[in-house]
Amino acid sequence: MDCWKTDSLALVDNFYHWHGKLFYSSMIFPMFAGMKGFIIFQAFTLLIGVFPVVAVTLISYNIKLAHNLKTADEVNDLLIAKPTKIEIKDAVVLIADNGKDKLEVELSNLIYIESVGNYIQPFYWQDIKIASMLLRGTIKRMESETAQYSSLVKCHRAFIVNMDHVESVKGNSQELKLVLKNTATEIPVSRNHAQKIKNSLS
Repeated sequence: MDCWKTDSLALVDNFYHWHGKLFYSSMIFPMFAGMKGFIIFQAFTLLIGVFPVVAVTLISYNIKLAHNLKTADEVNDLLIAKPTKIEIKDAVVLIADNGKDKLEVELSNLIYIESVGNYIQPFYWQDIKIASMLLRGTIKRMESETAQYSSLVKCHRAFIVNMDHVESVKGNSQELKLVLKNTATEIPVSRNHAQKIKNSLS
């Protein structure tokens, strides 16, 4: 019953609020009098309210787009200038929380590691195809345990990528994405990790 009274009072309040505005507007601007005037008044109010929102949205979109395109160009220049590494047979060992399950893979074959709920999923080249394995663990622990490998960089809260497998970077107003070699997979880059990506290539 109290809720009904509250809703009723709100409706009455809105009624008098908008009609009060219309009344004063019709006194100052006779064109707003009557039903036609009411419709014009509502359209005018909507236009005034919508225009600033649209303008701010477009400005924000263009700023983010320009920033991400600039960052993508900078990273792509670094990728082009990156010297070819002599392949070293480093073995990366990823161990699950239980201490028993593990994956041992050559660094050059490890493409990226993705966080999937309470698990991490490394993707790697095995012979001529991409394989993966689920291990219980966190991306934060994997970042700590692979810190010795400079090519393995955390680029997103859910991804660690091997920069040796990155072909290029592309950006839009929303985010940056790493384009990987020999696969259609694209890895997102968080805004706060973009500088880390550039530093790894410098």
